[in-house]
Amino acid sequence: MTRLEFLKGMKLLSNYYLKSITDDQVGTWYDAFKNIQPEVFYKAIKDYGVNNKYFPTVGALMLCVKRETEKYYISLVQNSSIDSEKKEYLCDLIEWYTLSGEYPPKLVQELNLLKNSPKELENKGCEG
Repeated sequence: MTRLEFLKGMKLLSNYYLKSITDDQVGTWYDAFKNIQPEVFYKAIKDYGVNNKYFPTVGALMLCVKRETEKYYISLVQNSSIDSEKKEYLCDLIEWYTLSGEYPPKLVQELNLLKNSPKELENKGCEG
Protein backbone atom coordinates (compact mmCIF):
# COMPACT_ATOMS: atom_id res chain seq x y z
CA MET A 1 0.00 0.00 0.00
CA THR A 2 1.27 3.45 -0.79
CA ARG A 3 1.77 6.02 1.92
CA LEU A 4 -1.14 8.03 0.48
CA GLU A 5 -3.46 5.00 0.69
CA PHE A 6 -2.27 4.42 4.23
CA LEU A 7 -2.93 8.04 5.21
CA LYS A 8 -6.46 7.73 3.82
CA GLY A 9 -7.01 4.78 6.14
CA MET A 10 -5.55 6.62 9.12
CA LYS A 11 -7.84 9.58 8.44
CA LEU A 12 -10.76 7.16 8.52
CA LEU A 13 -9.51 5.72 11.80
CA SER A 14 -9.10 9.22 13.25
CA ASN A 15 -12.67 10.04 12.24
CA TYR A 16 -14.01 7.06 14.19
CA TYR A 17 -12.27 8.13 17.39
CA LEU A 18 -11.87 11.89 16.93
CA LYS A 19 -8.19 11.44 17.66
CA SER A 20 -5.17 12.51 15.68
CA ILE A 21 -1.74 10.92 15.75
CA THR A 22 1.71 12.46 15.48
CA ASP A 23 4.03 12.22 12.48
CA ASP A 24 6.26 9.82 14.45
CA GLN A 25 3.27 7.59 15.15
CA VAL A 26 2.27 7.70 11.48
CA GLY A 27 5.72 6.41 10.55
CA THR A 28 5.53 3.58 13.07
CA TRP A 29 2.05 2.57 11.97
CA TYR A 30 2.97 2.75 8.28
CA ASP A 31 5.93 0.43 8.83
CA ALA A 32 3.55 -2.10 10.42
CA PHE A 33 0.88 -1.95 7.71
CA LYS A 34 2.70 -1.01 4.48
CA ASN A 35 2.51 -4.54 3.04
CA ILE A 36 -1.25 -4.85 3.54
CA GLN A 37 -3.70 -4.54 0.65
CA PRO A 38 -5.45 -1.13 0.90
CA GLU A 39 -8.91 -2.74 0.60
CA VAL A 40 -8.12 -5.01 3.55
CA PHE A 41 -6.74 -2.13 5.62
CA TYR A 42 -9.84 0.01 5.07
CA LYS A 43 -12.20 -2.86 5.86
CA ALA A 44 -10.27 -3.69 9.04
CA ILE A 45 -10.45 -0.06 10.16
CA LYS A 46 -14.20 0.08 9.52
CA ASP A 47 -14.75 -3.18 11.35
CA TYR A 48 -12.62 -2.09 14.29
CA GLY A 49 -14.17 1.37 14.39
CA VAL A 50 -17.76 0.18 14.66
CA ASN A 51 -17.01 -2.61 17.14
CA ASN A 52 -14.59 -1.05 19.61
CA LYS A 53 -14.92 1.85 22.00
CA TYR A 54 -11.24 2.80 22.19
CA PHE A 55 -8.56 3.75 19.65
CA PRO A 56 -6.62 0.61 18.68
CA THR A 57 -3.02 -0.26 19.27
CA VAL A 58 -1.02 -1.43 16.25
CA GLY A 59 -1.38 -5.00 17.55
CA ALA A 60 -5.15 -4.77 17.98
CA LEU A 61 -5.67 -3.42 14.48
CA MET A 62 -3.24 -6.00 13.08
CA LEU A 63 -5.43 -8.81 14.46
CA CYS A 64 -8.39 -7.29 12.64
CA VAL A 65 -6.28 -6.97 9.47
CA LYS A 66 -5.37 -10.67 9.68
CA ARG A 67 -9.04 -11.66 9.82
CA GLU A 68 -9.88 -9.36 6.93
CA THR A 69 -6.92 -10.62 4.89
CA GLU A 70 -8.19 -14.18 5.14
CA LYS A 71 -11.68 -13.08 4.04
CA TYR A 72 -10.19 -11.04 1.18
CA TYR A 73 -8.11 -13.90 -0.21
CA ILE A 74 -10.92 -16.43 0.13
CA SER A 75 -13.23 -14.03 -1.68
CA LEU A 76 -10.69 -13.68 -4.52
CA VAL A 77 -10.55 -17.46 -4.85
CA GLN A 78 -14.30 -18.05 -4.57
CA ASN A 79 -15.07 -15.39 -7.17
CA SER A 80 -12.50 -16.68 -9.64
CA SER A 81 -13.10 -18.94 -12.61
CA ILE A 82 -10.68 -21.65 -11.47
CA ASP A 83 -12.02 -25.17 -10.98
CA SER A 84 -13.60 -26.17 -7.68
CA GLU A 85 -10.80 -28.55 -6.72
CA LYS A 86 -8.19 -25.80 -7.05
CA LYS A 87 -10.48 -23.39 -5.16
CA GLU A 88 -10.70 -25.83 -2.28
CA TYR A 89 -6.94 -26.31 -2.30
CA LEU A 90 -6.26 -22.58 -2.28
CA CYS A 91 -8.80 -21.96 0.47
CA ASP A 92 -7.13 -24.64 2.59
CA LEU A 93 -3.76 -22.97 2.01
CA ILE A 94 -5.19 -19.58 2.97
CA GLU A 95 -6.66 -20.97 6.19
CA TRP A 96 -3.40 -22.73 7.05
CA TYR A 97 -1.22 -19.69 6.50
CA THR A 98 -3.67 -17.47 8.37
CA LEU A 99 -3.22 -19.74 11.37
CA SER A 100 0.55 -19.87 10.95
CA GLY A 101 0.71 -16.08 10.88
CA GLU A 102 2.35 -15.33 7.55
CA TYR A 103 1.57 -15.89 3.89
CA PRO A 104 4.47 -16.95 1.67
CA PRO A 105 5.26 -14.28 -0.94
CA LYS A 106 4.70 -16.72 -3.81
CA LEU A 107 1.20 -17.55 -2.57
CA VAL A 108 0.36 -13.86 -2.14
CA GLN A 109 1.63 -13.13 -5.64
CA GLU A 110 -0.48 -15.90 -7.14
CA LEU A 111 -3.60 -14.91 -5.18
CA ASN A 112 -3.19 -11.31 -6.30
CA LEU A 113 -3.19 -12.51 -9.91
CA LEU A 114 -6.80 -13.50 -9.31
CA LYS A 115 -7.73 -9.89 -8.66
CA ASN A 116 -6.87 -8.77 -12.19
CA SER A 117 -6.69 -11.92 -14.25
CA PRO A 118 -8.54 -14.95 -12.86
CA LYS A 119 -7.35 -17.14 -15.73
CA GLU A 120 -3.70 -16.79 -14.64
CA LEU A 121 -3.94 -19.51 -11.99
CA GLU A 122 -5.93 -22.01 -13.99
CA ASN A 123 -2.89 -23.84 -15.27
CA LYS A 124 -0.48 -23.06 -12.46
CA GLY A 125 0.20 -24.94 -9.27
CA CYS A 126 0.18 -22.91 -6.09
CA GLU A 127 2.79 -23.85 -3.57
CA GLY A 128 3.60 -22.03 -0.38
